[in-house]
Amino acid sequence: MTSDGGVAAGPRRLNPIIEAIETLMEAAQQGDAESQWRLARRYARGEGVKRDDLQAFNWFSQIIENHADDDVSSPQAPYAKRAFVALGSYYLAGIPGTEIKQDFALAWRMFYHAASVFGDPEGQYQIGRMYLDGSGVDSNPRMAANWLRTAAVKGHVEAQATLGELIFVGRPGLDRRPAEGLGWLTIARERAKLPRDAWVISAFEDAFTLANINERTQAARIARRQLALSEK
Repeated sequence: MTSDGGVAAGPRRLNPIIEAIETLMEAAQQGDAESQWRLARRYARGEGVKRDDLQAFNWFSQIIENHADDDVSSPQAPYAKRAFVALGSYYLAGIPGTEIKQDFALAWRMFYHAASVFGDPEGQYQIGRMYLDGSGVDSNPRMAANWLRTAAVKGHVEAQATLGELIFVGRPGLDRRPAEGLGWLTIARERAKLPRDAWVISAFEDAFTLANINERTQAARIARRQLALSEK
């Protein structure tokens, strides 16, 4: 009660989103990898804060500084491998208006660490794409297919679709295998989520239209076998 008989106001509460961010910030500043990851992702997506890619980059970098050499079974490993991939993506394009410039060599290092040390399928997919596109490395469809396949067997939808397109058509130095290519596209189509993966469904439909009946039959068999293996 107040002196005039009124009801005293309780402590003023902050907006729940602001409270959550302040809690994350405090834990992140104390070196908690999960909090650093969540805070970085908020800045990268503009969730509850103004989007700030440089802030996101800096928090992802903090994770790598502290946990780049952690054992893959450590509690921090999931955040470290994602941080490597996030930084690789930033180096692929750069961050306009900042000192972070496009640097394919650094992008490669980030993706390769995530792909090889941590076995991360997104990192493996990105390495495959760099080989396929010739981004910072000599274009090498065979190497691209190898990396894409490694990610594809782990269930990475974009890797499955990209591998499927690649071997359905073939490239110099990489034989065309339409049945297998359509098989991977079939798997990717089954797991695609709209609207993000609309291109996957379109790629499947294009390949299916071009395939003959034998290739379609073999592709269905390949897809069933791979899906069964992935469910074990």
